[in-house]
Formats: sequence, C-alpha cells, structure tokens
Amino acid sequence: MKDLSLTLLTYRHKLFNIILTDVIKLYPLVFPLFFIDRAFLFSAVYLKIKSVDRVPGR
Repeated sequence: MKDLSLTLLTYRHKLFNIILTDVIKLYPLVFPLFFIDRAFLFSAVYLKIKSVDRVPGR
C-alpha cells in the first residue's frame, strides 16, 4: 500500500511539474492579451465618461 501511495505521489508531482511548465510557457502569451484587453476596456470606459461629460444642454 505504501508503494502505491508513493507512486501516486510521484505521478502527481510529475503532473504538477508538467502543468507548471506549460503555464509558465503560456503565461507570456496570455498575459499581454489579458493586459491589452484590460487596457482597452479601461480606455473605452474612460472615453465614454469623457463623452458623457461633454453632453450639451446640462
């Protein structure tokens, strides 16, 4: 039984390492997209607020 748990533990460790390396590889690709998306969202909201401020007849 101890042998089995040890095997599972090493397997989990290997799997975790694989996932971690994949995430580290993908992070530089995903992060800029996420950042650009956020920046775009903020600029859109900011411009909307600015255009609302310039509404005539207030």
